[in-house]
Amino acid sequence: MINRKKQVVFLMVATFILSFSGCGFNSDTSNNEETTIEMAEEFTEESTEATTENTTEETTEKTTEEITEATTEEVTEEVTEENTVDSTEDNTEETEEDDKWCLILVNQYNPVPDDYEIKLTDLSNGKQVDSRIYPKLQAMFDDARSYGMDLFVREGYRTREDQQSIMDSRVEAYEAEGCTEDEAIAYAKQYVAVPGTSEHELGISVDINANNDVSDDDTVYNWLDENAYKYGFIKRYPENKIDITGINNEPWHYRYVGEKAAQEMKELDLCLEEYLVYLSENE
Repeated sequence: MINRKKQVVFLMVATFILSFSGCGFNSDTSNNEETTIEMAEEFTEESTEATTENTTEETTEKTTEEITEATTEEVTEEVTEENTVDSTEDNTEETEEDDKWCLILVNQYNPVPDDYEIKLTDLSNGKQVDSRIYPKLQAMFDDARSYGMDLFVREGYRTREDQQSIMDSRVEAYEAEGCTEDEAIAYAKQYVAVPGTSEHELGISVDINANNDVSDDDTVYNWLDENAYKYGFIKRYPENKIDITGINNEPWHYRYVGEKAAQEMKELDLCLEEYLVYLSENE
């Protein structure tokens, strides 16, 4: 009886222990498994996000660098090989072409070339000038008028026949004053170029006078002397260069040579003949 009671007690204790231990393990295991799974999922998501962000940043930086380098190289090559070279060639050709026509020397020793060609633009008073100088001439006149001066082109382009007619008239006038023919021709040459040697036949020289109803000649001549170089024009026959040009002082006669040349001639006080020597010596 006692033994049976002991067995019953032992069985009850054993059952209680097993029951308690089993419940506790299973509960902890289940929670641990769930926690492990959740942590794993969170770790996976965080790792994935971190990896994605790092990969995206690295890829973006690398791609940006590669694109920037490639684009820079491509643009640099295009600017260097195409734009810069072509622009330089164009500017060089334009500068050389400018020198050929606007610095051409025409005087008693250098006639107008036989193959010289010209395209003319008509002025409002019927005179004509080389089309290439018209914009600068117009700008100069506009600025002079803004200072209250009234001026006009008395002479522009002349044909060879026109120049001959002017020369003949001047010779006849001196003969009428009692000069011999040789004397008359000599006097005329001081003011009128021999046909074929006149800058007016180039179309890039103009005689500018004042409308005396509004302005006086001296005011216009002084303004031109001080400002014409800014527009590429020079006083072609100044008083202090008569021994070089062979032409008496003509404060009305202006010749287009381009802005760079006009400024240098103004600063150095050179006439065209002197300036061309200066250029050859400083090439």
